Amino acid sequence: MNGNKFIPTHPGPLLLLLITEEYEAKETQKLLHSILAQLNFSSSQRVTEAEAQRRTLKSSRVVQGMQITQTIIVAQQEASRAIQEAGLYKAQLDKAQ
Repeated sequence: MNGNKFIPTHPGPLLLLLITEEYEAKETQKLLHSILAQLNFSSSQRVTEAEAQRRTLKSSRVVQGMQITQTIIVAQQEASRAIQEAGLYKAQLDKAQ
């Protein structure tokens, strides 16, 4: 052998097993990275959707509050007119008597 290291011309079963295991480990790592990327995207998408729903709900509440305020104002105006009309009718009744 003259001090040279022995280098096999074809790999033995252990070397083939090691190569296969390394390949499978790299493929598994790629798969895990892909899954993590999908999870991050899904998570970001859910956060975006939740934020949009929150804004929509907030806007809806604001509009509802404005409608309630407008209804109260109209009711107060109608009550004020009714009180004025009642005062006029009372004045006319007092005058007629």
